[in-house]
Amino acid sequence: MEPGGQSNYHPKRPVQYTDIIAYVEDKYGAKIRGEYIACVKRMCGLEVAESNNKSKNGNPRKKPYCPANKVAYIKEALEHFGILPAETQNADDPD
Repeated sequence: MEPGGQSNYHPKRPVQYTDIIAYVEDKYGAKIRGEYIACVKRMCGLEVAESNNKSKNGNPRKKPYCPANKVAYIKEALEHFGILPAETQNADDPD
């Protein structure tokens, strides 16, 4: 390609929490929240941005909570979008 020519490159849009929420709802019919996604990301050792919604009086917010039945849904969605490496099923199987 010559300098100044047209490019076919279109950067891929980063995955957003709304994408993950829609994926889980479509696939499993479960309602999840952004705080659940952040909680699962922390559990998996992934980086999570600091919340802008902080207490003004200095009191710490309650610890994030994610219902156990939704953790697997969120992990699968993170794997689907390539955010979390896919877990190998049957690692002991030589095939």
